[in-house]
Amino acid sequence: MLDALIDFNSNTTPLAHAFFVNSLIEDGWTAKLANQFLVQPDWKSRMNTTWLLIGDEERAAAVAFDYEAFENFWPTADFTSVRFNEEVKNWAGRLASSNSVVS
Repeated sequence: MLDALIDFNSNTTPLAHAFFVNSLIEDGWTAKLANQFLVQPDWKSRMNTTWLLIGDEERAAAVAFDYEAFENFWPTADFTSVRFNEEVKNWAGRLASSNSVVS
């Protein structure tokens, strides 16, 4: 929704970002996690960054969640794969080796 709003009217970008960050914070996200989520260029990077920044308990809860019973706002459920943790670590390693900042 955020991306669609900004694509529709780029003048709304600062307001849309502030609203989205505040919504995430109200849902229990830290300000750091919410802002890191937004600065990523695409959904895959957003998911990977979020996965790195949340804790082990949150990752376990995300994998165990019943996505058939509740709405999932992620475009895929790739993170439920047993290989996902390793893929994200490899992604972070490539970013770090290219002097990009993950945290």
